[in-house]
Amino acid sequence: MTSLRNKMNELLPERRQKIEERARKLIEEEEAARKTHEFFHSVREEWLQERSRGADVAGMVAHPAYQRIIEMGQDAVPLILQELQKRPDHWFPALYAITGANPVPVNAQGNLSMMTDAWLNWGRAIGYRWQQTWVDVEFPGLDYTVTSESDKDYNSISCMHKSHSKRSNIRAWKPACLK
Repeated sequence: MTSLRNKMNELLPERRQKIEERARKLIEEEEAARKTHEFFHSVREEWLQERSRGADVAGMVAHPAYQRIIEMGQDAVPLILQELQKRPDHWFPALYAITGANPVPVNAQGNLSMMTDAWLNWGRAIGYRWQQTWVDVEFPGLDYTVTSESDKDYNSISCMHKSHSKRSNIRAWKPACLK
């Protein structure tokens, strides 16, 4: 019994050291992820504010802020996918430049919604993960209230328009990509 207790006492400091090393590594990884997230969102805001408007996708992509996002490499992919989920935009050239993938079928080219869905499905299939986010839903000129939240796996919420009693189900929730 004494030898077993001695052996356990010898192993405890070694085990504690391994746990402390792992905790330090997790803290460092979390800090690096936070910095990457902050950098991405800062550069994204710069791009959104300064980019050319309209159909000039080449001008949007050539913007220095957009190029800095591409330079982030694989670290930017889940952040771009999350951004696409929240607000579809012209992130496809960046995703292609970083990953070399092109999951958009020919019949979807030029259709922002279909292109977004293709990239999000690709991201899920590859195993990328990103946070759950609500998509902003607006009905210009109509007041509405959210009357109930449906099952989060169903991808919709139920709304009641204030101007009339018609209930509408709209796609507003996209779940996190889970592998």
